[in-house]
Amino acid sequence: MKKLGLVIISLLLNLSAIQSQDVSFKKGFIRIDKEEKFELVKIKKEGLLPFRSFTLKNMKGENLLYIMDTSFYFQQLPCETKPRLSFGAYAIISTELNQTTIVPHFGALNFGKRLAKDLEAAGFFKDEKFTEPVYEKYLEILNVEEGKNLILFRDTTDINREKNYELTKEQFGELYKRQPGKIKVAEGKITDGIKEVGKFKMKSKGSYSHVYEIINKEGYTIAKANLFQTDNRGNVKPVVANEFKWFNYKKDKDGVEPSVDSKLTQIAKYLIEAGLL
Repeated sequence: MKKLGLVIISLLLNLSAIQSQDVSFKKGFIRIDKEEKFELVKIKKEGLLPFRSFTLKNMKGENLLYIMDTSFYFQQLPCETKPRLSFGAYAIISTELNQTTIVPHFGALNFGKRLAKDLEAAGFFKDEKFTEPVYEKYLEILNVEEGKNLILFRDTTDINREKNYELTKEQFGELYKRQPGKIKVAEGKITDGIKEVGKFKMKSKGSYSHVYEIINKEGYTIAKANLFQTDNRGNVKPVVANEFKWFNYKKDKDGVEPSVDSKLTQIAKYLIEAGLL
């Protein structure tokens, strides 16, 4: 009985020690109770920003986890001189489990401190191993479901944009040749990279909504859009798709409403990515 009591006390002391671990990040190392236990090493590779791609190593130099800044692209359309960027995200690679998972970007500021905090919350430092439960918890913290949604959006858009491209080409002719780049609207002009590919033309300006036509480079009206004045919403109805795409516009972190150009840019981005403009 006495031995059992000693065992219980020992277990409680060990549990207390685990719970009271002091986890910190300093000068490239994750420290536990001030002892360097893991090193976060920047990866320098062509096509990767060095401050956005890392590997986590133990003190034996073994790679435990890769966090790779990765770009994902749409299938290239004939009017595009190179593939169009769909989204950027992190590829999280566990060498122990041989698993790769996509999660949304979570910023590079204080990257090491964020990593240490997330791994601690996932229970990694208990056994210092990426077991299945620990890895799943870590991915949950990194919003893995949003990563799945990004992939689904890209794949779904790919299917629709090829169909839309063919319908648009059949009705309005070949889409304007361009090198995909940043999409923006200024003074009604729509630019994709360095080329103007179309424009917004206001048709009516009512108290309920402002109505626009979207005109391509050849002068054809390929869609009509509304910016509603009573709430922060808008929509666009492409001629060939014959259905509305809705947009909910949000204030920025300072509570400022998006500008008209910002709202129209979202519409233009949808039309271009969807193979309609």
